[in-house]
Amino acid sequence: MSLSSFHKLLAVTALATVSAVGCTPFWESQSDKTPPPPQPTMVGHHTSIRWLPPSVSRFARLIDEASFRHGVDANLIAIVVLVESGGDPMATSPAGAMGLMQIMPATGRDIAARRGITTHADVRLFDPAYNIDLGAWYLARQIERFWTGHPDSTVDRAAAAYNGGPRRLAEHLDQGAPLPLETRQYQGWVGGMWRERFLPASNAYGAWWNAGGERLVTTANRSVLPVPGLPTAL
Repeated sequence: MSLSSFHKLLAVTALATVSAVGCTPFWESQSDKTPPPPQPTMVGHHTSIRWLPPSVSRFARLIDEASFRHGVDANLIAIVVLVESGGDPMATSPAGAMGLMQIMPATGRDIAARRGITTHADVRLFDPAYNIDLGAWYLARQIERFWTGHPDSTVDRAAAAYNGGPRRLAEHLDQGAPLPLETRQYQGWVGGMWRERFLPASNAYGAWWNAGGERLVTTANRSVLPVPGLPTAL
């Protein structure tokens, strides 16, 4: 790729910033599909969603730190945490996904190996700081792989890859293979909340809430923090 991974991730939040000051988005002024590197000040490194429930906003510091570390917009990380677990660090899925960003144990081991983390253990996926760090890193890889040149469509693709797996999304894009209903719903929720992140309320959040999000948030509100007995160092 001609644009570094870091700059691609920075560009995800550039549209809202340049539009706010009345400038033409930088990728629209280029003749090719590769945008020039935006300035780091364009990145939204601080969680700022007004309708984010306290079950997720209590992790804002950890989300912001992961945003700085991996170059992913903090609001996007927060939205993924919300949709995945409602903010419950002890959440588990029937398939075995764990923690705030619902990371499968095998995926967690793979991420740790690729990053050279020698202290990994599956139980650490219940540690909020560790889970968000691994999840943000993985989300960054999906943004990098499925970059379209535009933040909104990139977020849509990254969300589908995060939920259904990058191989399935690649087959969908290359061969027209249909995405599962769960992945399409997930894509709609994450993408919709992303587009509405600066609004005082979100229709996509309401749809997610009514489809089962209320149960997740209610469970998350009963979680005891911090989670005892877990190592926190990366």
